[in-house]
Amino acid sequence: MAFMFNRMGLIRLKPEGVDRDDLELEMIDFGLEDLVDGEDDNGNPLLVLRCAFNDFGTLQGGVEAQGIESVSTGSEFVPTTF
Repeated sequence: MAFMFNRMGLIRLKPEGVDRDDLELEMIDFGLEDLVDGEDDNGNPLLVLRCAFNDFGTLQGGVEAQGIESVSTGSEFVPTTF
């Protein structure tokens, strides 16, 4: 069953003061695969950055280099087919 999922790295950020388009362009060089809107447990908006799990450290370093503090980080298994 594991072949049906990809392990992805996740970084969640508060969107305040972040230009989404600029962030996406900058983070592509650090392994960003997807940038989507999300919410925390209280319904507050978040930006969710996804990358291949092998690129997680690189992407996290890129976010920190931009001076952006992450709300949370982690990994999840994403289905390869829907």
